[in-house]
Amino acid sequence: MSSFQAYTGGLSSFFSIWIFCLMQVIPGYLVYVVGTSMINSYIEKRCVVSITSIALVPVIGFTAIFVIMGLPSTSIGKMAFQYNGLMNQFCGVFIGLLGCHFIGALTFRLNKLTFYIGRILTGFAFGIALAFAYKPCVTPTLTQIYTISRSPDYLLDGGLLLFYYSVGVFTAVGAVTWVVAWFCAGITNESFRTVVKVVCGIFLLIFSFLILSGNMTIYKSLLVGGFVPAVLQGGL
Repeated sequence: MSSFQAYTGGLSSFFSIWIFCLMQVIPGYLVYVVGTSMINSYIEKRCVVSITSIALVPVIGFTAIFVIMGLPSTSIGKMAFQYNGLMNQFCGVFIGLLGCHFIGALTFRLNKLTFYIGRILTGFAFGIALAFAYKPCVTPTLTQIYTISRSPDYLLDGGLLLFYYSVGVFTAVGAVTWVVAWFCAGITNESFRTVVKVVCGIFLLIFSFLILSGNMTIYKSLLVGGFVPAVLQGGL
């Protein structure tokens, strides 16, 4: 398999029935990017660089863990699987704290430098949290990649293919999210901006609850089990 095939496999999942599996990631990622774009103490509204960085940093964190989790024969991959449950709980708490911050229940006083550093670190950590919470559906492309990545002789090839697959997924997800964040960042009414931020916070709190209560898998099953058969029947 080539890197281009891995990339297009990830990209095409957004435009197929596999999007229902990606709904484990898309809502959380979307509300994080939009909610963060509403917090503009030191950034200009509709700043292309700022919105792009807000959307990009979580992808880096997600991809790093996605690749590691896809290499179970490595020492770091084994460690990630061993402590997956514990990390999942920490990530759920972290996402819950972000939700509290968005709704205004948890505030910080930061200068300009610490604001930017904090935003980068928070975005990276949020991407990691998404990756641990994500229970991927094994698409045909991902099946082939996992077969390669599980071979000790092709660890590097498998890791690169997982990287390109993740980039493909977030090319589509990130583009849609960027447009929504760009639109929301242009809102000038501060009251409405606050409402958008609070709504994003509530969604993150729901997401946190699903993770901490162990219902993320049930949520995935409802999406895939409820919508995929209906889509397939509709296409027949």
